[in-house]
Amino acid sequence: MPWLGYVLLGFLPTFLISMPSNCAEQIVLTYGALQGSVKVADIEIFAREGIIQGDLSDYARLLQPWQREQFQRILTTRIDLGRVAVAQFLYSPQGETLLQWLGNIIQLPSGQSGFNAIRASMILGTDDREGLTLLNVLH
Repeated sequence: MPWLGYVLLGFLPTFLISMPSNCAEQIVLTYGALQGSVKVADIEIFAREGIIQGDLSDYARLLQPWQREQFQRILTTRIDLGRVAVAQFLYSPQGETLLQWLGNIIQLPSGQSGFNAIRASMILGTDDREGLTLLNVLH
């Protein structure tokens, strides 16, 4: 399912705005002009158990049931790429262009580009026992 990786990248700019470089405790979500924060723990509970709680419920109401189900699946779907493959891509000209684009959207709490934090999260995410998933990139 290589298309799932593209879907994953498509969801990142929609759902993530702020992410610290070590471990995100919460992220800022935007939907049009609306903005709010959601705890990563609430996203993890939704991803693993399907339970919508906290501020995530405000955003989940904006999605159709099939979209919530797809988002839950995207959070935990393993992308079968090893550390070397991910690192090689992210250090390539195409990967750096993608990271620059994402870094302008996904920013650190200080307002700086999330370029390096995103790259590190994606590379380190490959070492997780569950493999590279959007959920472990958030962690």
